[in-house]
Amino acid sequence: MKRPSPWRQHLLGSIEGQLQLATGAVLLVGFSIASLGTLWVTRQNLLRDLDADTSSINRSITGEVRDSLASPPLERNRRLLQARERQTNWKHTVWLELADGTDLLPSHSEGSVPPEVIWQLVGRHNPAASNQPRQIELADGTTVLSLRQDTPIPGLKIGVAQNITAFSRAINQQVFLLAFTWGGALLLSLQVTSVLVKRIVKPLRQLGAAAAEVNSETLPQSQILLQDPPQEVEELAGAYNALMARLADAWRQQQQFVGSVSHELRTPLTIISGYLQRTLRREGHLTPEQRQDLGIAAEETDRMKRLLGDLLTLSRSDCSRLELVRQPIDPLPLLQEVVAQSCQTLARPITLEHHWPAIHQPRQILACPDQLKQVLLNLIENAHKYSPNAAPIEVSLERNAEGSSISVQDHGDGILPDELPLIFDRFYRGSNSHRQSGSGLGLSVVQLLVEAMGATITVKSQPGQGSCFSMHWLANDRHSPA
Repeated sequence: MKRPSPWRQHLLGSIEGQLQLATGAVLLVGFSIASLGTLWVTRQNLLRDLDADTSSINRSITGEVRDSLASPPLERNRRLLQARERQTNWKHTVWLELADGTDLLPSHSEGSVPPEVIWQLVGRHNPAASNQPRQIELADGTTVLSLRQDTPIPGLKIGVAQNITAFSRAINQQVFLLAFTWGGALLLSLQVTSVLVKRIVKPLRQLGAAAAEVNSETLPQSQILLQDPPQEVEELAGAYNALMARLADAWRQQQQFVGSVSHELRTPLTIISGYLQRTLRREGHLTPEQRQDLGIAAEETDRMKRLLGDLLTLSRSDCSRLELVRQPIDPLPLLQEVVAQSCQTLARPITLEHHWPAIHQPRQILACPDQLKQVLLNLIENAHKYSPNAAPIEVSLERNAEGSSISVQDHGDGILPDELPLIFDRFYRGSNSHRQSGSGLGLSVVQLLVEAMGATITVKSQPGQGSCFSMHWLANDRHSPA
């Protein structure tokens, strides 16, 4: 799909662009209407003046020669010629078309329109001639406006021509000046409009930026203050601040509830788990069925304890109360303890390898022992869920020039490429998780604790070959042990 151009995206995809486009369109239409309206009014005035002048000349000439209609043709034509000459001046050139086919045309010295042009305007020689105004553009740039009228005298027609070349040039200059003025006004208006529109949408951009930065940590402080915003934007900002306040209060209550419930349930679950384990140790008093049932109950109790622990950790993190004190520790004994415990609990092979060159002695990383142990147990349990029982789980400790790393490798189902960016999201469960129980919180807690210890966690996976989760501590960590 072809992406729209940046200019099109700006003009059509934003309020600012749409306002600028609308303003420009209104100004352009206004200029066009004003220009065309000016030309139309000017032309109508010109035609109206020509019609009025022609009618006045018509009345004058017919009034002078009305009493000579009964005279001989020679005397009547002489009187008509004299009347035409008296009406011809610097503005109007007059000609007569007589009923007998005679045309009384002006000489070269009369009027402002050349006789050869008048000859083109005579009705009997020009089939296109009519009693409507005509405008002719000559090759030399001369512009002539003419009008023919019938007279009360049968067969007599009067034509009036007017040279409007100077007038047309003045009109063209006016139109050019008007276009130049309007063009400048259009550009200036667009600039002013752009400034005003930017001022209008600035609070909206601030609202958008504030909303984009909202998270669990910034929610209580997600209030926006605007300086002299428009009334509508001020109302929107007020509604936004009220919404953020309600969300912050609801979020705080939710986290307090989750934390309180998780904390309160851990104690009875611990007691239940203790009684179950003590009962299971009485081997001589239990049947195989009872032992199996109690074992399932103990496993589910432990799973519930881990779930509550994860919820409590997430709740503390959301409330910004997750504070871990890092200390230099030797990770190898802790790894050996976790591997031994997991081998006994999961009843499967788990190997441990470590590569720590003597040049990097002593063997230390900055971490929190309890939280690191929790992370490792979660990763090993996750590997156990998604790999065959016969396949080993490999735990490794490495140190090089870049830093230290602890990895947990399995040889199970693996993770699909499009699911890799999502596996650390809360409550996310992959497509292969339907066969396993779980809440989708384990890896979220792992990432949270690892990052709280100043490290990072990455994952590499191939579908059908297994996954490798690695924790990394940089060698240039300013808090790292020497």
